Amino acid sequence: MGLKSRYLLNARDEFQIEGRGELRLDPLFSDGVVLQRDQAISISGTAKPGVGVSVKLGVLSEETISDHRGRWQVGFGPMGAAGPLNISAESGGQILEISDVYIGEVWLCAGQSNVMWSLNDIGLTGDGADGNRLETSNLRILRVPERPFAQAFNALPSLKWKVENVVDKGSLPALPTFLVEQLDRSLDCKVGVIVSALAGSSIVSWIPRNGFCEDSELNYLLRDYPADPDDYEEQIEQWQIERKKFDDLNRDRVENGLSMLPYTKYLFWGPKGSRCLAYPSGAFEAMIRPLVSFSVRGVVWYQGESDAYFPEKYGRRLRLMIKKWREYWKLNANQNELPFVNIQLPAFEGDPESANWPFVREQQQEVAELMEQVHCVPATDLGDPKDIHPSDKKAMAKRISVFASALSRAEIPPEPPIISSWQFDETDGGTFGRVKILTSSALGEPKEKYFPGIQLIDSNGDAMPVMATLDSPRCIVAESPIRADRIKGFCYNWSSSPTGPLKGLNGLPLMPYRSKNWGCLLPPYRSSSEC
Repeated sequence: MGLKSRYLLNARDEFQIEGRGELRLDPLFSDGVVLQRDQAISISGTAKPGVGVSVKLGVLSEETISDHRGRWQVGFGPMGAAGPLNISAESGGQILEISDVYIGEVWLCAGQSNVMWSLNDIGLTGDGADGNRLETSNLRILRVPERPFAQAFNALPSLKWKVENVVDKGSLPALPTFLVEQLDRSLDCKVGVIVSALAGSSIVSWIPRNGFCEDSELNYLLRDYPADPDDYEEQIEQWQIERKKFDDLNRDRVENGLSMLPYTKYLFWGPKGSRCLAYPSGAFEAMIRPLVSFSVRGVVWYQGESDAYFPEKYGRRLRLMIKKWREYWKLNANQNELPFVNIQLPAFEGDPESANWPFVREQQQEVAELMEQVHCVPATDLGDPKDIHPSDKKAMAKRISVFASALSRAEIPPEPPIISSWQFDETDGGTFGRVKILTSSALGEPKEKYFPGIQLIDSNGDAMPVMATLDSPRCIVAESPIRADRIKGFCYNWSSSPTGPLKGLNGLPLMPYRSKNWGCLLPPYRSSSEC
């Protein structure tokens, strides 16, 4: 059997089965589970091989026979919002039951550490001591544990949806928690979020393995990661020591007002092997593949910080990841065109690689333009120039919820304004130049008449910041101190930490932009020859 077809089999075929012979529901099904409304519902688990299994969801029931490995799965047709319900499974005198089950909206939040950054990490406790008490009785958040590829074929541990009994509420992931709160207010049903994030992970670790086999530009990565060497555990221990020393050094530099030193790929991701954060398909196999038979409304994807080394490759890899995830959800959950809500990288200028973030943002925007049901959430106004983990996760969740709630209601999400065209004019007989920029939709009035964000590119490729003004709701004008025939292009908010204030009437920031005739096609910063 070819590698491609092998990795398009049922998503659970190769996972170890714990407790063979015992009737079990898969870890995703526990008290408080939220099932996606208006989508086919799949319930699965294990039992003795070749035995009958009867499953009830509310008053509906389905029967099946476990396969030779003891795996079983039943399907129910799409249902509207409902609950609370019970799910029960019965086989050979064994009976399992879970309660407080709802049919509602389910979103998968995936990516890097900003997805999993906790309330404690942003200075909140959630218990009211800081003035921010969480109403946890309605929260449904299921967290997939961080797992490297080395654990990919181990069964997931028991997982919990309900968070009301969590002792340390400050340990809850901030962004997903605030997103559930926002969606719970705007939708007429129970909302659940699945969190699957791996701190520091590269996008190559989230691409299914068969994607590397199909893409000639990525195929080499499979050869680049052979089996773990015999001394791999010793390499990991040595890397952890070196990484801690480097982290401490950078922390001291920041505290003393100095810029951070760049991380090499080795220091950032670890030695090559099954625990490397850039291991091809590692995060997908360990943290996404066990989920693909579970229907969701869509994916909130917040990632890209770790791929600023080679940002010109990011768009191709993101498109491939989305394509392959959709194939898995189509095959295993019968779900078409899984929507993606992609978070554009926010403002940050705290390390050398952040100089490349404008290029990553451009790639993220282009993916949304090229693929159906992919939406790019502008966030350049929501970051923290000095912190790669911005603390205002509530504002970010509110921005995401604008897109997610629209998709949950089968509506078209709002579109951020973009720069649609531009032209250069001469003034004073050609002594000076003026750029007139048109946008796709009307902009709101900025606080100040003249504002930053526009840079003109001269014939030498140098960028010159200029102040601009809003001539009309869809027209930006910037005067130039250089001759019109020397202006070769322009950009807006093309920096790691943009300052341009323009927003559409819907409150979404004007997307960053650079004119394509600008000759600087490759990022300005490289810290490593590795990719």
